[in-house]
Amino acid sequence: SMIRPASYCGVYGYKPTFGSISRRGVFILARVLDHLGIYGRSLEDIAIIMEQISDYDPADFDMTNNLVPKILKNDVIQNSNSPPKIAFIKGPPWLYIKPYMVSLFDGYLEKLNEHVIEVELSGIFDKALDAHKIIMQANVWHNLSDYRLKSESLLMPETVKRIDDGQFITTREYIEATELVDSLSRALDLLLGQYDIIITASATGEAPIGLASTGDAVFQRLWTLTGLPTITLPHLEGPNGLPIGVQVVGRKGKDKELFVFAKWLDKFMEYDDE
Repeated sequence: SMIRPASYCGVYGYKPTFGSISRRGVFILARVLDHLGIYGRSLEDIAIIMEQISDYDPADFDMTNNLVPKILKNDVIQNSNSPPKIAFIKGPPWLYIKPYMVSLFDGYLEKLNEHVIEVELSGIFDKALDAHKIIMQANVWHNLSDYRLKSESLLMPETVKRIDDGQFITTREYIEATELVDSLSRALDLLLGQYDIIITASATGEAPIGLASTGDAVFQRLWTLTGLPTITLPHLEGPNGLPIGVQVVGRKGKDKELFVFAKWLDKFMEYDDE
């Protein structure tokens, strides 16, 4: 979890293109979905860390050779003065938002005015959340079933349930879900050929009260499923005074451009609030 906790805590969070950071030594939950990411006080801090930890590691078979370039080279972030073409999307996750999120984002989009266009995600995207669920649950059973069978007493009840949920997913269901991922990836690549970035919510609202829940990850699933890079910017505040992030999504493998456009958005909102 990167984007949602960062949103709850009012900090910057970054989940890079899938395969950008080695997972050597990390306990695998779902190999095809597991990302590592970075929290920071600024985009520059995140960029500094990313440049140090994104070296290619052959021990992680999913690492890409197209590693994140030197984001801070030649002050490329600070010189990000050209406004991007922004697509604002809702999609299936918007069904899960808190009611106050509507007015918060209406105000945010009003500030952006001519820089943003609302784009509808429908059709195959309606099945994206189900596909993520199937792939995640099947992988969790595959990777954790031995712990469930041999050491159930050492596991929390919710962990046991999560493992068991993947036990009866059929081969047909899994193949259909993975094939949908390919279609989703192509569709998003076409969309990000027309727009520089996508923006949407980073979470359904403010952090939940108490320790019973870590919140709903519904706003991360599509991007995790397709491996796209995302950044959350701490730009909004909920009715209880708690932070809410704006999620910025870029084209796969184009993390440098994502940072440039996210920095433009960061500076624009800072200037607009003055």
